[in-house]
Amino acid sequence: MLPIIVIRVFDISVLNLSKDGVQAEMLRNEAEMLQTEIAEVISKVDRLFASTMSVDVFKILSDLDGKTFEKTTRSKKLEQQLLYLENIGYIEIKDMDILKEFIELNDIDVTQEGKDFLELRKRLRIK
Repeated sequence: MLPIIVIRVFDISVLNLSKDGVQAEMLRNEAEMLQTEIAEVISKVDRLFASTMSVDVFKILSDLDGKTFEKTTRSKKLEQQLLYLENIGYIEIKDMDILKEFIELNDIDVTQEGKDFLELRKRLRIK
């Protein structure tokens, strides 16, 4: 009795029939290898993207999200960092006048994009 082999047609990339028998090269293995490679590239891109923010700016974003950002005196550096975070869409400054003297937590909201960025860095364990 001949052995019965069942191969789904859409899994086959090459089917060779010869006097030695049937040889089938499977697409599934290739697809799995490509999925692994794609996952590795995505991981590298995520890590690279998450590493683009300086530690100081990340701390400000994290403090704003965790509601641990305390009322502070305005400085040029802090103003630039907050404007940067707003420009890239990670925070929303409700009233630009807050940048004149004191900066308070309730004047700034972390956007969903900012929360997603924080989650990405947390997931990748980047401090």
